[in-house]
Amino acid sequence: MSDRERGILADVVTAFGLGELSTVEPVTTGTMNRNWRVSTPAGVYAVKQLLDVGADQARRHHAATSALAAKGFPVPCPAALAGGDTLLVHPAGLFAVSAWAAGVHRAGSELDLARCEALGRVLGDVHVLLSSVLPAAPPLVPADTKDPGVVCEAIDRYVALIDGRRSRGDGDDFDERARGLLLTRRASIEAQVCRRPDDAARVGPAGWIHGDFQQYNVLWDGGRVSAVLDWDRMRVGVLPSEVVRAAVYIFSHADGHGVDLDRVAAFVRGYRAVEPVDAAAFADAVHRWWWNQLCALWQLSRHYELGDLRCDRFFFSESALLSWWEHHADDVRDAFAS
Repeated sequence: MSDRERGILADVVTAFGLGELSTVEPVTTGTMNRNWRVSTPAGVYAVKQLLDVGADQARRHHAATSALAAKGFPVPCPAALAGGDTLLVHPAGLFAVSAWAAGVHRAGSELDLARCEALGRVLGDVHVLLSSVLPAAPPLVPADTKDPGVVCEAIDRYVALIDGRRSRGDGDDFDERARGLLLTRRASIEAQVCRRPDDAARVGPAGWIHGDFQQYNVLWDGGRVSAVLDWDRMRVGVLPSEVVRAAVYIFSHADGHGVDLDRVAAFVRGYRAVEPVDAAAFADAVHRWWWNQLCALWQLSRHYELGDLRCDRFFFSESALLSWWEHHADDVRDAFAS
């Protein structure tokens, strides 16, 4: 760690009235923000530099998580500056601080079916409690359905970009792997365009969602969830869509080839015990998730347009998952909607 970075973190803990910085440990599991575990005479804290949301949005999120903590939900409560603000605007960026949450991350494969069900109930609690502390959300929201024409144009643009790099001798292994997968993806979109979900529909049930509920944002202490972290993407969305996204991310096999559908079914069973969303809504959410993932190129945008390589691996793992999904679509739907 550079002296400059340590100096910035010392400024942050001092601003929040936590005393002199003692130790600093970077947290490496995140990809969108920068996080550190720091200690001071006052205790152990999590410091986050926000790179993915603006100040006003972050403050709204802090108000919501403070309200959840007051209701007894396991979420770290943001610390406040002397004037009551929960966000430090520093020359180096935006910073927030909370008490360090005890617990460990657990992969979906480490959870038995009872814990999978318990985790589903936690996500159900998230949706129910958010609805109690935030303004009423509409019951239906416009469908977010990727346009295949726009996606195919983007694929062609990336293939041309890669070909240009190859012709100049600048190509690398990522380019070669991505090019082949892009051509496969384009052919799959064209072959299945008739299965595109209705883009004129309003879908639901909608409500406030966490936005990124997955294994790296959940801590376990023994057999219970001790904290739910990283609320930066909290927003109004389709409730079963968040359940589908969470289950796929948590219970996908490490090699990207498939999802543990028994664990998915237990997770959804736990969720529906708290928030009784019907099977038809889940079936629709599963289909929409598949289509939008088929059309998702956000990792390439970060790689080629922003020079951000941290999410490269997700393009390959999600491509492998899509290949598996095409052969198991009925089983996937049944795991969520039975």
